[in-house]
Amino acid sequence: MKNLLTSIFIFLSVLCLGIIISCNNENLEAELIFEVQINSSNGGSVNTSGGSYPIDTQIQITAAPDDGFEFTRWLGNASGNENPLTYTVIGNADITANFEELVTTYSLTLSSTQGGTVNNVNEVYPENSSIQIVAEPNEGYQFDYWTSNGNIISNESAFDYVLESNSVLLANFSQICDNQKIIDLFNFFNSLKEIEIGDVYEFSFGNYYKTLEGNSTPIEGTFEGINYKQMNFNEINKLNAIGNEISFYFREDTGDILFIIALSSYLENGVRKYSNIRRFYAPDYPSDGDLNYEHSSYCEQWDAAENFTNDLPKKLYTYIPDDNFEQALIDLGYDDELDDYVLTDNIVDIEEINYLHGGIESLEGIQNFTNLKRLILFNYPDFVTVNYADLQQRIDDGLKNNIQFADLTNNKKLVYVSLSRNIALESINIDGLTELIGLVLNGCQNLSSIDLSTNTKLEWLNLGFNNKITEIDLTNLLELGRLHLRATGNLNSLDISNNSKIVDLDTQYTNLECIKVSDYQIQNQINSNSIDGESSFTVWFSDISGQTFDVNWEKDSDTTYSLDCN
Repeated sequence: MKNLLTSIFIFLSVLCLGIIISCNNENLEAELIFEVQINSSNGGSVNTSGGSYPIDTQIQITAAPDDGFEFTRWLGNASGNENPLTYTVIGNADITANFEELVTTYSLTLSSTQGGTVNNVNEVYPENSSIQIVAEPNEGYQFDYWTSNGNIISNESAFDYVLESNSVLLANFSQICDNQKIIDLFNFFNSLKEIEIGDVYEFSFGNYYKTLEGNSTPIEGTFEGINYKQMNFNEINKLNAIGNEISFYFREDTGDILFIIALSSYLENGVRKYSNIRRFYAPDYPSDGDLNYEHSSYCEQWDAAENFTNDLPKKLYTYIPDDNFEQALIDLGYDDELDDYVLTDNIVDIEEINYLHGGIESLEGIQNFTNLKRLILFNYPDFVTVNYADLQQRIDDGLKNNIQFADLTNNKKLVYVSLSRNIALESINIDGLTELIGLVLNGCQNLSSIDLSTNTKLEWLNLGFNNKITEIDLTNLLELGRLHLRATGNLNSLDISNNSKIVDLDTQYTNLECIKVSDYQIQNQINSNSIDGESSFTVWFSDISGQTFDVNWEKDSDTTYSLDCN
């Protein structure tokens, strides 16, 4: 009995203790309220000042900057720059939104003319920053002034520049000149008085030279009471479209130079006009006061003369602007430097250019290859493997000749031209090439027309695999023996009735319904598969001549031969 009472007492004691603890926890949770203070620094505000919050309450806080300020970060019991901020209450807290004043920045760029250097500066500075800028002249030059947008802002080589906007400053330098250069220049020009009409002379300035040709009888005149004789030198290209001229005015009594006029000329609507006119006066002779001609110092005259001659094209050189075309000439041994020019004497006697996969896009300059007989600039099909390393390397490099326009009218001696697979080719001008025997343009998919009216000796014509040619006039090609038009998909009609020497004809895979032929061709070629006499393809590759071919006419099954295709 005693043990039973003891057990009951213990049970009741534990029960009462649990009830007491539970009541205490409920009171504790009810008392977990925290103070959260929310502030802002100068330059902005927050949407709430905080207050008393139970634990685990989430407060949405938004920071709003004033004009000219930006919100940067949270301080105190919060961190980062998330805005708005969701803050979870875990205890008493003090949070501050931090704002900073916006700083306007500007860029500063320094550069210089020839003859000096400038110090390095940072690219961006805060508004109204004071930056020291320094200009240092090279030997033989002097500092003149700083300019901004063409306006002089300081004559001091070093000064503090206050940056109020994006600025580009130019340090201007000039050559220290004792006039000896201009005297040397005119002494050189005076030596020209012994030149005979038609002589070629190199005008040298520094390491650069030009060659002009005396071309007229001296003209007599008077300048400031002094009698003079004028000798002209000029350089005008074959099209007479643009050129350069220099005229020398010599004193009649002493032969000394009075002045020089240099200019460029060009044609506009058939009228010759002039530009870039410069007049250079000899020492001790007055100018005529024309501001279009006058230079303020001998040193400026020298620089202007030097700059003018540097702009003149090289007469003894042919301009080759396509680097890959010039590289081909270098590889073929006709040039030695990739500089857009090749010595004309090195190319005038070239009879063959054979350069496959060269990456050539422009044939400008080809007009001076006046003895060229064979021009071979096609691309191999991708599946062809070649044995010689230089061509294989160009193929491996992905190079393809991609010529868009070809004007060959000045290459009168051409007998064979192959620009096969130049996909970019849009036009080719072969007018007047009366010696042309072979023309291969297959795979030139952008070629839409071709004029063959003057190529009366043409024996071999290949225009196959062309998607844009719709018609071909073969009327004057009486010597034509091979005609390949395979896969010329847009060809609408074909008349070969005047081409009685055709031996090899391929018009497969075209849309031709009818090919107009002559009665002679029906009787002697189509029906008998033979031809009266031989057709000889004299020169089309450098190692093949006098090649003859069996009769082979091929067409689509639905194409017919007829005397009248109407």
